[in-house]
Amino acid sequence: MPPKRAAQDALAETEAVVKRYRQAIDDVADEYVCPITAELPIDPVTAEDGRCYERHAIEEWFAKAPNQFQGQVKSPVTNAPMGKRLVPAVQVRNTLKRLVASGAISGSKADAWKKAMAEEAERWKEEERCRPGGEGFHEAKSRFEGSVAESAAEPAAEPAAEDRVAHAPSPSARAAEPPPTLAPSVDPVEEAAAGPPPGWSVALRETSTGSVSGSGYQG
Repeated sequence: MPPKRAAQDALAETEAVVKRYRQAIDDVADEYVCPITAELPIDPVTAEDGRCYERHAIEEWFAKAPNQFQGQVKSPVTNAPMGKRLVPAVQVRNTLKRLVASGAISGSKADAWKKAMAEEAERWKEEERCRPGGEGFHEAKSRFEGSVAESAAEPAAEPAAEDRVAHAPSPSARAAEPPPTLAPSVDPVEEAAAGPPPGWSVALRETSTGSVSGSGYQG
């Protein structure tokens, strides 16, 4: 066989082998696809019907399933009764991670899986930050304590002019108020005629203008 023909046959055989491997990997990936979301799961679990599901998808299916009897629901795939027990599919998750990372699984399924994994990682990171003792928790606590301290240090604001007008009593309310109590007026002549209080003496003297002045003292 000529060398050129042999090289072409070897190349064709190699391409056929690669195609068979690619088809086998695609078939394996299809087995891992969640029957509910039609995507590769990022948190795969195995249900009692033996199928692999995305956790949140099968849990929502359980919550919405009608005619539940003694904890039994119908399988999304076979429609047969099954329980609600879910087992984490750790090996499935690790396998998918390696297949996608190596490029063995590519295309839209792999792209959607990568995007979902990135969103999941970001969500977990944010939850860790906001947990007591986390970085975000201390930041929020410091901001809260600082705002409380600033509020306590600020003097009370004077009411605005419109607020003072709004809270001022109306003319009708002022008219309804009782008049102030005035001390009774005392006639100085009557007061002098009444004499000094007990225990007090009064000394009178005539001034240069002919008027009379007096002073009181106790004794």
